[in-house]
Amino acid sequence: AKRNITDLIMEIEAVSAEENNARLQNGRLLAQISDCQSMQRVALEENLKLQNEVEHLKNSRVDIETKMEQIRVVLQQQESIVPSLRSSEQSVRSELHNSKLNNTDLVGRKHSNEQ
Repeated sequence: AKRNITDLIMEIEAVSAEENNARLQNGRLLAQISDCQSMQRVALEENLKLQNEVEHLKNSRVDIETKMEQIRVVLQQQESIVPSLRSSEQSVRSELHNSKLNNTDLVGRKHSNEQ
């Protein structure tokens, strides 16, 4: 009977030791799970930040493309006006030349009439 009690005590101590080891392993496992969850949280926060930055860059790109299109339209309008301005300049130069000729002719006639 004493031997059975000793065997029973040893068996209880062995089970207690295994139980303590299991608790320690569970504690380490819970700590690892907590660490993994923290790393996942950090990764998700970084991912969200990057998504926000990408969205901001997309919006900036759209704004820049819109401005570039507006500039292209203005340039086209300016380029379409240039031939008209050149034509007007040529016409004004021609009129100025004719006015100078007429003025020279009138001055010449005035001098002829005075003599």
